[in-house]
Amino acid sequence: MPDNRILIDTSIWVDYFRGREIRLADAVDRLLESDRVVTLEIIEAELLRGAKTEKEIDFLKNHFSAIPILEMPSDSWREVGLFSYRLARKGYLPALVDTFIALASINSDIPLFTRDRDFRRIAGFSSLILFEP
Repeated sequence: MPDNRILIDTSIWVDYFRGREIRLADAVDRLLESDRVVTLEIIEAELLRGAKTEKEIDFLKNHFSAIPILEMPSDSWREVGLFSYRLARKGYLPALVDTFIALASINSDIPLFTRDRDFRRIAGFSSLILFEP
């Protein structure tokens, strides 16, 4: 059975929680209902960092408690540094957090659902697969 999980990036979650687009919300809802969504602790950290109230923090903690976390090997940050080095040699040096998320997606062979243009650039220089609903 093929792996049909999707890693949803912070940019999608922000728009989803703000209810900015019905089409995007429907796509995320379908993925959640079919148990296809995975996350990374760093994505949760980015969202918690942007919370404005304790109520938002409680909401986020509750929401993400139901989503499986994609486990990363202990040497992930070393590999992120090397991947970042290779991207820089190709002419693009993304933020370290974005590099980590992209590499997690690549190494797990799980498409990334994002609106962040930086990931489109990373995909142009690597084997990152972007999810298009």
